[in-house]
Amino acid sequence: MIYYLSNTCYSEVDIIERNPIYSEAGRQRTKYLVDKINKRINIISFGLGKNIGYFERKKIKKNNKLSIVYLNLLNIPFIRYFWSFFVLFIYLFKNLNNNDKIIIYNCQYRFVIAIFLLKVKYDLDIIVEFEEFYSRETEFGKMLMNFFEKKLIKNTENFILTNKSMLNKINKYKNSEYNSIISFGYFNKENVNLNINNNKKKYILYSGRYDKFSGVDILLKSINYIDKNVDIIFTGKDFENVSLDNYNNQYVTIINKGFLSLNKYNELLSNANICLNPINTDYNFSENSFPSKLVKYLSFGNRIISTELDCLDQLGDLQDYIYIYNNNPQKLGILINELLEEPFSRYKIKNRFLELAQKEEEKIKNFFEEIL
Repeated sequence: MIYYLSNTCYSEVDIIERNPIYSEAGRQRTKYLVDKINKRINIISFGLGKNIGYFERKKIKKNNKLSIVYLNLLNIPFIRYFWSFFVLFIYLFKNLNNNDKIIIYNCQYRFVIAIFLLKVKYDLDIIVEFEEFYSRETEFGKMLMNFFEKKLIKNTENFILTNKSMLNKINKYKNSEYNSIISFGYFNKENVNLNINNNKKKYILYSGRYDKFSGVDILLKSINYIDKNVDIIFTGKDFENVSLDNYNNQYVTIINKGFLSLNKYNELLSNANICLNPINTDYNFSENSFPSKLVKYLSFGNRIISTELDCLDQLGDLQDYIYIYNNNPQKLGILINELLEEPFSRYKIKNRFLELAQKEEEKIKNFFEEIL
């Protein structure tokens, strides 16, 4: 049996009573990888939610290959972290067999501690999917996370990484041979159905986080250099209770849509003139991850203005549609002006995306066939 430890919500209706908390990018990434595994698999999730209380374990069979188990949850602040580790350990202890395969989504300490305790009893094959190397605010937090990542790397033989630079850390701690693959984003072909409305006003789209890692502050400063009539639309959970009205001027109108349903988000992507990927490169977070939204943007035939990142070369010919501004607000504003005036073929970008999607799917399928 294959167990995929991914603290995700496969579908909101699965645990609607918990008012689930999840990352949409994490959920889509989990679905993408599961779809490429041609064997029976159980996803194990803590099923965290906003609602306080006790919730029973729930197992949902999605199809003949896939089941997802949402562990029973005592959702009380602080207590839930100890509780979720305990129920994960007990569940796996009762259900694991020797030679079972374990896929771990990122270095979450509850996963890591449980697995290493269980390895005392069971002979387990571990595959680690590093979407990113975590960053922490405090020195103690960084030290603790580095300890868990180091421990996990040393005791794992198979790695799924999103960025070639991540190999530097693997090689630093790994003295024996290992298997690895660079696999990034979620290349779901169903996401590329375009719903184009040519009568819409031109707009630029930013979706994602709003924190010190995001580089949104540079984007907001660039508005002073934009001299074309355009809307800039912000979407994402971080913008739910944020006011950006002060940044409007005679040319630019800021529209904050907060968190959107998938259908509404896809409609925005189908009609955007430019999509944005600003990242604050002062933090090494950008070196050890891949912004999965780039793949999503390109799947809808969008041009992208992005911070310069080493990982962009993984997109091959699609780099032709990614424009670099080097974290300079003036250069970003001028680049936006230029691209708004340039015609482009959304379908041409989309078709190039499909070519890359096919290659990436074959690559990850072959990797799973070799190690599972």
